[in-house]
Amino acid sequence: MKYFLMFLFILIASSVYATEPVDSVRYAYAKKAPKTLELEVLVNYLKKGTKDNKKIVETFFYWIALNIQYDVKLRDKVGLTMEDVSLDSVLLKKKTICSGYSALFQKMCILSNIECEIINGIGQNYLIKQTYKTNHAWNAVKIDDKWHLIDTTWGSGGIDSSTNSYKSALDMSYFFTAATSSIIDHFPEDKQWQLLDNTISLNQFHSKTWNAKRLVKLNYQLNGGKN
Repeated sequence: MKYFLMFLFILIASSVYATEPVDSVRYAYAKKAPKTLELEVLVNYLKKGTKDNKKIVETFFYWIALNIQYDVKLRDKVGLTMEDVSLDSVLLKKKTICSGYSALFQKMCILSNIECEIINGIGQNYLIKQTYKTNHAWNAVKIDDKWHLIDTTWGSGGIDSSTNSYKSALDMSYFFTAATSSIIDHFPEDKQWQLLDNTISLNQFHSKTWNAKRLVKLNYQLNGGKN
């Protein structure tokens, strides 16, 4: 039965993990953004060239992936303060942790009159030690009256476990992530942000079945999005 379930997960992986293609034009535009500490100036630049809100937030996603790195030392700091993850600090140091990523993305959306929420919860991929405590933050953005899930932290890169160092790597599977894919490794404190008709429990999220899904998702990602 275990192997049958694993085979079934692999069969449906291509539809569950379907990702948005990289928009080479918007990506190149984000790459040429001016070096500035003024967020409004940056946002005004990134919005140019399109009136499509989806394309606007996609350009924000690219800019963050290109310019912000995950701060491993800050993650491990004892006595973390609000100043450590403030927008000023993020823009100055170009480093932060998930709370800083999600706050930056939300502020960029707010400055563009795009509704955006910060979601707190558990980020649990196959490589992270299992936890029942909130350890992650990501976003939900409303486009055309529909909520979409975005994780700018995981979408920008990850930690090399062998060196405990950050490696930048754009991952479009965390942009407009399907709710059925997001729930595999993102469990929000508020169940409404599962965006599912039938929500799951925390016990389900930490079940062997869900852990098997996380392994399949990891293998799918490591294989370049191929089964």
